[in-house]
Amino acid sequence: MSLKIKTLVSLSVAILYCFPPSYAQADLKGITLKLYTNFLYSDTETSGIYYTIIQSSTTEKHKTIQSGYFSPSVSFSLPNGNNHEIELSRLMFNRDNNEIVLEDDTTGLSGPMVAGSLDTEFLFAFRYEYNIVMLKKKADLKLRPTVGFSAEPYFSIVSYKPKISLTYPQRETGAGLSLSVIPRIIYNLGERWFLDLNVPLYLLDIYYSRGNIDRPDLPLDSRTTSTLEIHTAPPRFQVRFGVGLRL
Repeated sequence: MSLKIKTLVSLSVAILYCFPPSYAQADLKGITLKLYTNFLYSDTETSGIYYTIIQSSTTEKHKTIQSGYFSPSVSFSLPNGNNHEIELSRLMFNRDNNEIVLEDDTTGLSGPMVAGSLDTEFLFAFRYEYNIVMLKKKADLKLRPTVGFSAEPYFSIVSYKPKISLTYPQRETGAGLSLSVIPRIIYNLGERWFLDLNVPLYLLDIYYSRGNIDRPDLPLDSRTTSTLEIHTAPPRFQVRFGVGLRL
């Protein structure tokens, strides 16, 4: 693991330990389970590591819409009425083994392969959130506003292994950290069940990536590239709708 990735991991652990300061001293009380469904839109631009024989670098632009994926969480209430929440934001593994072959239209026989690759993608993210509950003295409220402060570390691995010699094998590993403020509305269906609607407002995103390409004509020190990107108020819009159960 590179020094910069270790630094990001250390920063994530420090935030989880120190924010808020009462985490270590406060006694945890009630436990709540929650399941979110998510809608996420992001608009990003990153330096690529895609190489071919005639092209050595690219800039990648992504406009992404993701919806319908689920993320579970558990929260622990504090004596002051606020709570800590830990969410498994994303856990994804994709493996695509693809080939394109020519076919003879007259005989129906398969010819040579003209393109193909083995693509693998892994993504893991979790979110720690400290929620401040409003209007604590009004215990019978159906609608209750809260505001949360969160840190979300995430990690990714992407690899590309071509089956023909026009492109080169590539691998990229990355680690990042997002900080956000999360206003939310809680609607109590009863004493134990409730609905949760919230919109994370992203304040800062830090992402470090390290790419490697197995390209024989390049010197060894030129086959590895690394980038560190820091974005304030990144162009990312997310809505989470959850159902919760107080144990």
